[in-house]
Amino acid sequence: MTIAAAKSVIHSGFKDPVFDSQAVFRTILSCQGYPGRTFSLDRTVDGPRPFSVATAAVCLTLLDFETTLWLDKQGRGDDIIDWLSFHCCAPLTKDHRKTQYAIVVDPSTMPSICEFSPGEVESPEFGATLIVQVPSFADGPRTQWSGPGIRETVQPRIAGLPGQFWADWEKNREIYPRGVDVFFTSGSSIVGLPRSVHVEV
Repeated sequence: MTIAAAKSVIHSGFKDPVFDSQAVFRTILSCQGYPGRTFSLDRTVDGPRPFSVATAAVCLTLLDFETTLWLDKQGRGDDIIDWLSFHCCAPLTKDHRKTQYAIVVDPSTMPSICEFSPGEVESPEFGATLIVQVPSFADGPRTQWSGPGIRETVQPRIAGLPGQFWADWEKNREIYPRGVDVFFTSGSSIVGLPRSVHVEV
């Protein structure tokens, strides 16, 4: 396929790659600094289905040729793979246990978060980052989050997660500073869940 043909069938990325990625990166940092708070993006992305605007924007901002990426079954379509390859150049892996980044489009079937790489004691910063796309931030079970960046508590209601998710999350938190970090996406909004946060259900 020629470059001209590829551009005609691959969904576009940011309208202004430099400024848009900087704006989304600032939002991602805010999500990490204020866990459980919903942040809305003011940048639009025509990503491939079934990616939400926020999922596509996070991919364009965080992924590059040096970041290994795992996709769940629902996110492994040809349109998505072509789009990620064209815009991000991130090398794909079939082994979720060794990836740096994971995109989960259908969280109901996702592997346990305990199966993803938590990094090493000497280098916990290499723990995996999960981008988990969910139906909403308002219709799930009530949870209570506490920890760094949270004044008293927040009570997100993340919908669509598998039943064992929060129990596994506590196992993840117990090995801090190792562990995985999660960004939940829904529509054009993002909620951050760093590994240091305690969650009660």
